[in-house]
Amino acid sequence: MNGTAATTASRRVRRNTPPSASDVTSGTRISASAISSSPVSVRVTNRWAARMTTNSATSAAPSESARTARAACHGGRASNEARTSMHLGAAAGTYTFAARFAAAPPAARAFMSPTPPRPDVFRRGHLGVAMLTLSPITFWLLSTGYPVFAALVAGTVLYLAMLPDVDHRIPGIPHRGPTHSLLFAGAVGAVFAAAASLVEPVLSVAVPGGVSMVAFGFLLGFGAVFTHLLGDVITPAGVNFLWPYPREWSLYLTPADSTLWNWGLFGLGVFAMAGSVALAVRGLPI
Repeated sequence: MNGTAATTASRRVRRNTPPSASDVTSGTRISASAISSSPVSVRVTNRWAARMTTNSATSAAPSESARTARAACHGGRASNEARTSMHLGAAAGTYTFAARFAAAPPAARAFMSPTPPRPDVFRRGHLGVAMLTLSPITFWLLSTGYPVFAALVAGTVLYLAMLPDVDHRIPGIPHRGPTHSLLFAGAVGAVFAAAASLVEPVLSVAVPGGVSMVAFGFLLGFGAVFTHLLGDVITPAGVNFLWPYPREWSLYLTPADSTLWNWGLFGLGVFAMAGSVALAVRGLPI
């Protein structure tokens, strides 16, 4: 790389502008190490430099001109313009990823990988499993005269239906690891039980007789996590219920990202909840 081309490329990096065709034809490459040394970026490790190179080759779908240029090069008939187009696209892809990486918060950089995430059950599927689990409980609470408590239980469980998937946003915690276990469900239940003991004196919500508010708090937190585990155990990846004991359980019923199963579970859940409410209301004295 000659001095003039290097100076031009360096200026473009400092101005946060993509490389031009003249930079590429003159032999200049805008590499990850060059970008990471600019004022608009951060120091990137060798691992992330390798990922940036991979990302530039696999990120956006190639345009028609890029596909034509690649075909010409592979056929041995590559012209100067074809090579220029290919090199410029690779350099621009590397530059774009590096700019996004530099602008992201430190906690978010751990998740900026060019590889796609592991397939997981969609939110609608988990909501469907939660509603299927809640329907008999909702019927019991409504038919015994506790409508406010029934709404509180259903709302809490549905709101926390995706809580175990918080491991996606916590660096160092594997997916379907500790947060997808009975131990985590018990920990969440303990937090809810402690919260219930604090708010019980001031919370005027009628609960079924013979059961304390603390016990209901534990069951509520435990059940919210457990319904999520029920949704994941039907997939081939399974769930490690007894974490840290290294064993996974799976029913192998459906792939996690199956549109049919996710929408089917959601539809069944809505039908079950609506049916339980309708049956309970018909049996209640008005």
